[in-house]
Parts: sequence; C-alpha cells; structure tokens
Amino acid sequence: MLNITIMDNICINIAEIKGRIGSVNRTQVSAQTAIRFSVCTEYAYKDNEGRQYVECTWHNCACWEKKGDDLSFLAKGNLVHLKGRIKQRKCTSIDEEPRYFTEIQVQEFIKD
Repeated sequence: MLNITIMDNICINIAEIKGRIGSVNRTQVSAQTAIRFSVCTEYAYKDNEGRQYVECTWHNCACWEKKGDDLSFLAKGNLVHLKGRIKQRKCTSIDEEPRYFTEIQVQEFIKD
C-alpha cells in the first residue's frame, strides 16, 4: 500500500541524472564560459516474454565555468552525475520563429 503525504504550497524543481556525455559546446562570455552539453541516460526493462530492451533519453544541460573551476571532465563519453533545475528557454530562429528549449541548469556535479 502506498503512503502518500500531501504538502500544501510546496513546489519542487529538481532534476538528478547520471549518464554519458554526448556533445559539448563551450562559449566564452566575458570572464566565464557557458557550457552546454547533452547527457544520455538509459532505462532497461523486460517485456512479458523476457526480451530485454534499453531506452535512451537525451537531456540538454547547461552550466557556467567560472575562473578557477576545472570542468575538464565534461568531455564526450565521460560518465557524469549531476543535479540541477529544469528550465525552459525561448530563442528566436533565423526565420524569426520562436523556439523553446528545455534544459537542466546544473547546480552541482556529484562525485561518486
């Protein structure tokens, strides 16, 4: 039986993922570097006949590298464990169409 506690007026926006890094894009912005990267997470399951399946989900992530930070581990293929908040950004495309992106704004890298 499930034990559910309802908490009034509390909103939580936390994402925690662990997976392999795909592409990494670094952009210098004054004294900081904006880093946008993708992370692939996997979900494995079996069907009723015992066949195993793996679903891959790609997550867009973003963080800032300030002077003195060492984020050199953010490279394609590396395993990363991170925590952050989910945010939607709005941009305008070349043809003046609004585009929306959902990404995880990284607040913490977790060392396992």
